[in-house]
Amino acid sequence: MRIPLQVRDFAGGLRAMAQFLIRSEKPHLFGSIESIVDTGSPTTILGTPDMKRMGCLRYN
Repeated sequence: MRIPLQVRDFAGGLRAMAQFLIRSEKPHLFGSIESIVDTGSPTTILGTPDMKRMGCLRYN
């Protein structure tokens, strides 16, 4: 499988970026995510703005 990457200026330098769809049953969410590719990281972290946009975080 090939994942198309884009190189963009982000946080003061050039970064490899990928856009993908995420889907989960627990918690229930579905949405498009734009991410920074970190080949040395064993974990995936979703940002607060993305979680709010997908309806996972709601504040009163």
